[in-house]
Amino acid sequence: MEIVKNYLPAVIEFTAKTSEVPEVLGEFSSPEDVQKFISENFIAMPKQVETIRLLDDYEKDHIRTEYITELEQNLPVYQSQHLERARETEVAKESEKRAKETVSACFSKIEALSQEVRKGITEINLDAATTYEVAFNGNYYYYTLFDGVLRLAKISKIPDHQLADLFNSSERNKAFFEQLKGNKKVAKK
Repeated sequence: MEIVKNYLPAVIEFTAKTSEVPEVLGEFSSPEDVQKFISENFIAMPKQVETIRLLDDYEKDHIRTEYITELEQNLPVYQSQHLERARETEVAKESEKRAKETVSACFSKIEALSQEVRKGITEINLDAATTYEVAFNGNYYYYTLFDGVLRLAKISKIPDHQLADLFNSSERNKAFFEQLKGNKKVAKK
């Protein structure tokens, strides 16, 4: 149902209501008669004003048809589009979350590598065939053969539960280290 352009109902009812002035000032046959009546009785000027009026049955039917069309035809399409966009948004959020975690992991790795550079140290696995654990003075001293030289590579505290078992061997090691201190020489073979 298409509404006629510039349609006006046969009877127009305005919504303005008051008890201070009459709702109707009279019936007139022409705009000239209205102008004459106003100029004789009021000080007033012509003015274009927008106001509110009641809808008639034809307009109400037209609007009902329009909102039924919106409700039955357009709304389901828009709801479907909205659900699809919501799903896409969830996928995008999940993808963004994974990307953010990847960036965060990359920053963590960069930080760890930068710490390693600042410390100037790194771990190395020593060959068990040429690395020796020597107990002395409550510590393990690890010597490894590297480039033909037996070098001290690591020191760690002997755990308390191992101290008693190592007492005899650590005494022998203590005697050797005391002898080396006295001679101030490194063993050569």
